[in-house]
Amino acid sequence: MNCIFELSSFSKKVKVSQTDEQACLGTCILTSLAIGFYKSVKEACEELVAFSEKTFKPNIQNIQLYENIFSIYKELYQKNKSLMHIL
Repeated sequence: MNCIFELSSFSKKVKVSQTDEQACLGTCILTSLAIGFYKSVKEACEELVAFSEKTFKPNIQNIQLYENIFSIYKELYQKNKSLMHIL
């Protein structure tokens, strides 16, 4: 559920990777780029990243809820800016 709300905040459809260890995959991609195995991050990703059939789609109601909450947060932040920086 948390994932669905978070992706709704970006209003994007999200594909699920087949890889469980995302940090390791990222490290592999960047290392292979650094040693010259691949010429670009895009090329490395095209070779190394595989997606499952599962896709999360944002819920329109969650998008609207997030936008409302975020607008309240921005207003609160402006009113409490000096206190926020202390935290």
